[in-house]
Amino acid sequence: MKKLFVVISVLVMASMLLTACGGAASSAPAKPDCSKPETFCVGLVTDVGKIDDKSFNQSTWDGVKQAEKDLGAVVQYIETTDSKDYAKNISTFADEKYDVIVTVGFALGEATIAAAKQYPDVKFIGVDQAQTDTVANLAGLVFPEDNAGFLVGALAAQMTQSKKLGGVLGTDVVPAVWRFGEGYKAGAAYIDPAVEVNVVYHSDVGFDKTFSDPEWGKTTALSMIDKGADIIFGAGGKTGNGALLGAAEKGVYAIGVDTDQYYTVP
Repeated sequence: MKKLFVVISVLVMASMLLTACGGAASSAPAKPDCSKPETFCVGLVTDVGKIDDKSFNQSTWDGVKQAEKDLGAVVQYIETTDSKDYAKNISTFADEKYDVIVTVGFALGEATIAAAKQYPDVKFIGVDQAQTDTVANLAGLVFPEDNAGFLVGALAAQMTQSKKLGGVLGTDVVPAVWRFGEGYKAGAAYIDPAVEVNVVYHSDVGFDKTFSDPEWGKTTALSMIDKGADIIFGAGGKTGNGALLGAAEKGVYAIGVDTDQYYTVP
């Protein structure tokens, strides 16, 4: 139980400090024997997207790797490439007797609850998942994204010269993303109601693409900049990263989320 508490604490601290998604690929080919009491195994299942997205998946993986450093845990991940594989990917770790399974993103919420009920001896941590059911072996981690978005909007409203701000975000179907956008608009309005804030959410019907479409993110940001926006807020995995790259290309300010986005752009 102490080990689980440390894992949860590490993930919470990593997310709070950095904030504010077919086949499967493992971080290492060798399979540990997690059934041994002396072997503590932690597995992570991403939402659609890559582990090195310089955003949400990566920041959570950094937290899991801290368990490797602090607890000597065996850690591995599975990258989800198709949302239909959520349950299968989670079960891969559970069937291999992993002690803790971390799932990343709102969309995995239902699959995580179902897995926690199916595997009562495994501890589950759902990042960005507000659990509707109380399950003894499941902890859902949620964060006040609207507060972070508000601060971003307030900062941007004090820096803009054109009084036009842009926001390029993943799908607003995900509550955390929607809260980022609403907070952004509210923060800007609090500082200066005259500032124009244009927030656009990715609306691809396939959902899987909404966090992994840097081309759309960049194109959307460039369009906003061409219309006068001099600060771009990008949030939503690689989609948001694309917006940051567009801002860098045009030489306007960019604000990102989840990790230190200074290292994302040139």
